[in-house]
Amino acid sequence: MAGIATDASLRRSSPVGPLPMRFIIPAMNVFLVSPYHSGSHEAWATGYSSASSHHVELITMTGRFWKWRMHGGPVTLAEETQRRIDSGLSPDVILATDMLDVPSYLGLLRNPAASVPVVLFCHENQLSYPVSPRSQEDLTFGAMNWKSMLAADRVLFNSQFHFDEVFAMLPGFLKNFPDYRHLDKIESVRNRSGVLPAGVDIARLPTARRSDPPLVLWAQRWEHDKNPTEMIETIDRLIDSGKRFRIALAGENFRNEPDEFLAARDRWGDRLVQFGWADQPSYDQLVADADIVISTALHEFFGIAVVEAIAAGAWPILPNRLSYPELLDPAHSDEHLYNDADELLAMLEHTIANIEARRAASERRRNYYQRYDWSQLAPQYDTAFENLAASRPH
Repeated sequence: MAGIATDASLRRSSPVGPLPMRFIIPAMNVFLVSPYHSGSHEAWATGYSSASSHHVELITMTGRFWKWRMHGGPVTLAEETQRRIDSGLSPDVILATDMLDVPSYLGLLRNPAASVPVVLFCHENQLSYPVSPRSQEDLTFGAMNWKSMLAADRVLFNSQFHFDEVFAMLPGFLKNFPDYRHLDKIESVRNRSGVLPAGVDIARLPTARRSDPPLVLWAQRWEHDKNPTEMIETIDRLIDSGKRFRIALAGENFRNEPDEFLAARDRWGDRLVQFGWADQPSYDQLVADADIVISTALHEFFGIAVVEAIAAGAWPILPNRLSYPELLDPAHSDEHLYNDADELLAMLEHTIANIEARRAASERRRNYYQRYDWSQLAPQYDTAFENLAASRPH
């Protein structure tokens, strides 16, 4: 499976060596600890919890104030974890997200249960995350990620691109510090790291309602790293070309006045069928109805919204960078990847002009993307955690 590490490949980098078969053990308690339970983090956590063969205990905080969640989250989450333990529910594996300062969290547990293995799942990272124009660079949060990697028994990344980027950046990142830079520890962390995609609940998506003019979907956070300026300029040019289409702008907005979006809303008028956040049923129907899904992101570690739309039958038009090439069926990826804004516009124009053929091709190719459904991925997570738990002394 392109872009997906099987359990065998995960075992190859395990510090305990290859394990020839899946251990058959009773159902485990997996404590999934997430300080930022929102958006893709929440979708991943609830998706795995629903699909796992184990009991997944969600220990979470609302997805707001991300910097404070990284600093202060371990206090609240350690207290909540301790309450679960005191009530008689003991973890067999602790599964933490990259927003958790793992060493602080473990240090705050009154009974740290040193024999319980810890898995760190990296949705993103603060080493390579682009600094907002409204912020200053702060190495603190990248250092938290690094210490969490050191503390974890297993580190999982949601794409091969993400894995490669982190380990390419770590030497330069650590050289920002004056001494005792830990460079000798990078290889050890790399050897206990692997790749498992974020699963998608494809089965929940409703039946598509294809209609004309075709619907173009852009479903990402309204932030600088998703490059909304290029998206808006491209849609403006597409309108000027005379093509008939509808546009849906979904995704979370954390700004009070997203001026460029508000101006676009005024220009686009009735073409715009969705503007901003939608509740889950409405969003799911948008994803199912989309004929075309586009991204202009400058930074993306996986792309849950894109995978959902492709699996539901949308024709993807994506940048030839980041995690996108590995998401696609390699037999057809050249048809979906663009290198600059002019190529994005040309591919949109061609797709809209040939929408019936594109709809038919998308339907034929949907089965490839079932590999990202939780029904396929949850057993891979389960096996990785079972083998890790079984490898620890009791």
